[in-house]
Amino acid sequence: MATKSRDQALGDPDEIMDRGNIAEFRTLTARAKRLADRIMICPPQVRVSKGLPQPRFLTGVGCRNEEIANVPVRYILQPEVASWCCEIVRSADSYLDTRNPRMKMPHPAFWLEWPSEDAASQHSFGALVTSSPDGRSGEIRSWWAGEGAMPDLNILSAEFDLDAPMAKAANGRNAFAVRNAALPQLDQLLSHVVARLDPTWEEFLVRCERGSFAQHMQHCMENTWYLLPQILAFVAVLESRSPLTFSSSDLSRLNKARRRRGKHPLLDHAEVGLDLARRNIPSGEHGANAKTRQTPRLHHVRGHVVHRGDTTFWRAPHLRGDIALGVVRRTVTVRGSV
Repeated sequence: MATKSRDQALGDPDEIMDRGNIAEFRTLTARAKRLADRIMICPPQVRVSKGLPQPRFLTGVGCRNEEIANVPVRYILQPEVASWCCEIVRSADSYLDTRNPRMKMPHPAFWLEWPSEDAASQHSFGALVTSSPDGRSGEIRSWWAGEGAMPDLNILSAEFDLDAPMAKAANGRNAFAVRNAALPQLDQLLSHVVARLDPTWEEFLVRCERGSFAQHMQHCMENTWYLLPQILAFVAVLESRSPLTFSSSDLSRLNKARRRRGKHPLLDHAEVGLDLARRNIPSGEHGANAKTRQTPRLHHVRGHVVHRGDTTFWRAPHLRGDIALGVVRRTVTVRGSV
């Protein structure tokens, strides 16, 4: 799912913000590999004077640096995992139904970073997720950047509540309904999201870009609609029994040397990948024959009633199987007889 940079809508950053130290920031961010590390170099505000009687300060790329630095976990997805998440979003399986009790954020706050599905674009995307204790409501702030480029802040944040539709909160001025016409199967999920325009940017756009305000919002929305589905798809991947690998970084020695040289420390993270060599179900997982039983292809399991002894319970929709063996893409429609 390729997206467009806000620079394509509003022009080059030099046309919006005063030049100041922008050349210095570009040089520093070009040296950082991870998007989160590039964001940490950027200031929390930008000074603008275009079309204004006097300069103003707008929310900048580094507005959430402290929160990004302090989240308990930062995930960075390898391309194969990011592509898998995109496939789940497009399929819009029942897992992405808001009634699914397993559909919730795994941590009260975390960072998620992933590469563009289009490898040729060399863009990376990142999201800071903060949620309620039950993980069912919260806010998503997002950024993106091309390889070696300054990060771009999405001036729309995504507020979500999986237990209550939020369409009524949209007013067309600073709060907008979220939808993707190409994926109507996501309408039910996206009705629980509202895109909120940053207050400082709202004033600037209304004053200086009034004639093209709707166009600017459309460009920003292209980088907003997929946030909640993509993140919930990652939650589905985390809960699945597929052979995920987690490679945690230890940058303590490197950061000690960077601090001595006056450089910004790098952020520790966990890279999430797929171990395509792991194909067998662990012993005991599916009974006595588990040692010889092959893992099925990756497929979606619909919610269903389970009877086990004297207990009856509902098993929520989930993913099962190994993506290395292929993906089952089959939709079964059940109709009642008249």
